Amino acid sequence: MVACTNSGGGSGPANSPAEAPSTFPSPVTSTVMSSRLPSEPFDGVESCKDAQADTASDESIASSSDEETWTDNHRSVDSCEDYRVARWAEVYEDPHGPKRVFGYDGYLFRRVAIRRTIGGEQRTHCVRVYHPRERSREGKKVRVSEWIGPSWYRLIENSLNRLPWHHLQVVHAFVIDDRPILHGVASFSREDPSHDARDGHTIWLNKRLFLEPNGWGPGNYGKYWAYRVNRDGQRAHGQVPEHDLFSPVLLHEVGHLVNYSVVNGSAADPSCPPCAYMCGDHKNCAELKPAQREAFCVTSYCTGFGYASGTENFAEMYRWFYQGRETRELLEQHFEPCHRLLESSNGAWKAPWDNGMGEISSYRKTLWDSCDGTACRAW
Repeated sequence: MVACTNSGGGSGPANSPAEAPSTFPSPVTSTVMSSRLPSEPFDGVESCKDAQADTASDESIASSSDEETWTDNHRSVDSCEDYRVARWAEVYEDPHGPKRVFGYDGYLFRRVAIRRTIGGEQRTHCVRVYHPRERSREGKKVRVSEWIGPSWYRLIENSLNRLPWHHLQVVHAFVIDDRPILHGVASFSREDPSHDARDGHTIWLNKRLFLEPNGWGPGNYGKYWAYRVNRDGQRAHGQVPEHDLFSPVLLHEVGHLVNYSVVNGSAADPSCPPCAYMCGDHKNCAELKPAQREAFCVTSYCTGFGYASGTENFAEMYRWFYQGRETRELLEQHFEPCHRLLESSNGAWKAPWDNGMGEISSYRKTLWDSCDGTACRAW
């Protein structure tokens, strides 16, 4: 099986059960009194008046469901003091030191708690969200720390709530520090924690995901509509703390981690399932006309890092499956093998829109280069 990145590695069984996440490094933490959540509104809208709300409130718990089944592969923590209660940020001190590729030693962090009733018990998944301090180690101003607030954490919470438990539990952390040029990076594990923080369970995000509304973005084969949030004309920043927005772009990034740990069965395996293969995986790009190369794609944002490979294609299919019924139906009609794979991996978890979590308000077709920048396909 041809890997979907230039890094090699064989693919595991397509429907293997989720691997139990590896133990998260035990950090040394301390309280940072200068980094409490803002008490003044952001842009005259966002307020932290609910920052002390009980984390077990109705707003912080996803709709209970008896449909998910608890197994030995599922994990839960006893407690998670999330951003509503932990008014002060903590500092992450990396046990391996600061000189790590994509590291975040010295960053501030808060937690996001995902709570759900499964098998008659409340289960809790705890995700850390890191960001730099007001200044970098080089003394340069870092703007992320000025803007980040409850509405940002809420966007992450709402997005993760849409996913089956064995998918969301492979997500350990988000790092918001603008290292990704576009929206985010969700890398596979390099299996070298003393040098590289990319562990296959951490996602790096750009602040643009939270600060900008939806808009057209350049893809590999045309333009795609970047769904930073599920409603056009809005953005996460400036929303009230208990807003109902979620991020399809963030679902895309989670799709990469699910690809590694759930589909492949290993956070260190970067290959993608055959249903998402691109011409690079088939080794026939040179033989195909542009329209034939593009036919593998659900959107024009389907090949990653300059390679005609299918990891980004699978992540886009994952986003389609969980963002709304229209794109899920399109996936079933035009890319049925990957729809079938995602459906089998989803288990008995209801579609988010059938669980009261909403969906994208409008779907925009990709503008394809092979069609002179028009939306010439059903998808």
